[in-house]
Amino acid sequence: QTLVTGMDGTPMNAYDYVYADFSYTFASPKAYRKLAQIVSSTIAGERTLFGSDYYMSVLTGKLPGLVECFCSHLGASATHKLARENPKQFLGIS
Repeated sequence: QTLVTGMDGTPMNAYDYVYADFSYTFASPKAYRKLAQIVSSTIAGERTLFGSDYYMSVLTGKLPGLVECFCSHLGASATHKLARENPKQFLGIS
């Protein structure tokens, strides 16, 4: 099953250099289950990044609670992958 597709329905793994991000989704704990599925999938999980729109979450005034909730739902390994490993891979940093 393809979890991440483009607007035209083409699967993410059809392209070598396509990455996805999530950011404001961070403010919606209802989306964490789907995000956990994406992170655990092979291609999508390696090409998903924490997006730069996190400031939208800051505007909710609930950022500290959201961070705690996010980390507890996804776990330390997935959080590390999204916040550190995948961005390094994207930027070509070892």
